[in-house]
Amino acid sequence: MSLGREHLEHAWRALGRQWDRTGEQWQDVVHDRFQREFWAEYERVVPAALGELSRLEEMLARVQREMPDKPVSGSLSVPHH
Repeated sequence: MSLGREHLEHAWRALGRQWDRTGEQWQDVVHDRFQREFWAEYERVVPAALGELSRLEEMLARVQREMPDKPVSGSLSVPHH
């Protein structure tokens, strides 16, 4: 899972740099509206999601250390009832 999180972090940083560059050229009410209605939410949600992915990776690593005889994969399954 680490590779996926790292890829997402890299893409998020690249998108942030591009948004900053775009904001230098695109300065109107539409930009301001997009910033307010969408980008501000992304800035809140994406870093929080990345943090949760890191915590999940840490938990999976701990389980692997504590239960070395049981394979732990990066995918989670939900039992069907």
